[in-house]
Amino acid sequence: VIEGAVEDLTLMADAKATETVNLTGSLDGAGHTISAVAGVDYVINSTARLIEATAPATISNLVIDGKGVYTDKYGIRGIYTIGTGDVKIENVKILNCTYAINACHTGDLVVVNSTLQGWNSYAGSVANSRFENVKFIDGEFHNFRPYNNTVCKNCDFGAGVVIDLSCLVDGATITFDQC
Repeated sequence: VIEGAVEDLTLMADAKATETVNLTGSLDGAGHTISAVAGVDYVINSTARLIEATAPATISNLVIDGKGVYTDKYGIRGIYTIGTGDVKIENVKILNCTYAINACHTGDLVVVNSTLQGWNSYAGSVANSRFENVKFIDGEFHNFRPYNNTVCKNCDFGAGVVIDLSCLVDGATITFDQC
């Protein structure tokens, strides 16, 4: 559990490592970076998580860099969410990850003033998702795949970004406002 500010952190070169930061509460990265080590296979049969956040959680002012680490069909999740409650991500850059955000918590997801590179997937358990002033950068697989009610305001979907709406749960809507 990390509460407060952290220094730069690199995932240890352990072939069985599955995550580096287990977060409950708030994490203010104070502009520091959490990153993988390029060229190291982190996982045997799962996707590594640079941050696993248990909701409710807030993650801010941080760079998360997966360094493009892929292991067969697996890879690196920048932020993976679990638990019950809301998750807020603010002023965060997630780069070179297979999944930028993989949200599996029950509650709302709010992402503000952030940059996301990699697959962004938000399970049906997430009640509502809101992205404001977010830049999506082309990455792996489906770049933006919402499942639930989603609002995108002032977002930039960069060249090559795929918006896949095939997974929206019945009755869910997506709104693009000034994107």
